[in-house]
Amino acid sequence: METRIFTEVFEKTLDSQLRLAIPSQWRTEEEAQDHFIVMMMPDSLLRILPVSLFQEQVMNTAGTFSLADMKAFEGFCALGSRMRDCPCDRQGRIQLSSTLLEHAGIKEKIVLVGAVSSILATTPENWKRIQGEQEERDLDMLDRIHKGNRRS
Repeated sequence: METRIFTEVFEKTLDSQLRLAIPSQWRTEEEAQDHFIVMMMPDSLLRILPVSLFQEQVMNTAGTFSLADMKAFEGFCALGSRMRDCPCDRQGRIQLSSTLLEHAGIKEKIVLVGAVSSILATTPENWKRIQGEQEERDLDMLDRIHKGNRRS
């Protein structure tokens, strides 16, 4: 299976049934591979990742824990309670739950940000905030580089 790379930013609108159309650039030619896990993240964010990546990074690890390991079990319960299994329908849409949407503060508009191996989903307002914070970090880094160059 070919590794998918998620790039670019898309603004989408949920339909009346709370379905989100995954951009065609991010879907595969094989419908069966268009299957995602949507996870609640801190700061009212959602992370959408291909089920293949979830299987590789989480499911393979889960199989290494003893069935008697209650701490691991509780951790996986916490993880599982904050996510949803979302296969794409024939039109490339995934069904988001009201719980996921409430967590992210999403009402109708949603911004999808390619994060290389996964997708960030958030409100347009939250995305503007994140971009502003990133610009501040970028400017700070440029300032630090400039000050470092003056010393030599």
